[in-house]
Amino acid sequence: MAKKMTVVEKYEAIISAYADVMSDEDKAFLKERADLHAKKNASRKPTKAQVENENIKAEILEGMENGKSYTITEIQKMVGLESNQKTSALVRQLKENGLVERSEVKGKAYFAKV
Repeated sequence: MAKKMTVVEKYEAIISAYADVMSDEDKAFLKERADLHAKKNASRKPTKAQVENENIKAEILEGMENGKSYTITEIQKMVGLESNQKTSALVRQLKENGLVERSEVKGKAYFAKV
């Protein structure tokens, strides 16, 4: 799955692609717009839910033993979450960050601490 371009990256791509046919005013305008988006995004704080999810992910990692594999249901019970969908989403994020690895045995997914 390809990484989606940000608005700032789009502006920079347009500027570089059409630099030879674009006036200096247009380049300055697009550069200003890119700077405004970068500034706006830099000041964002994580939401309450994002902070809670980071705490839950830390709890998941703490509860997992090295060398032992867990199913989503086991992780869900260990952390005390009510939804296996939320547990699955958080474990997937841990996997994408390289903190957990996924294996499959007879069609059943298992996750282990890296």
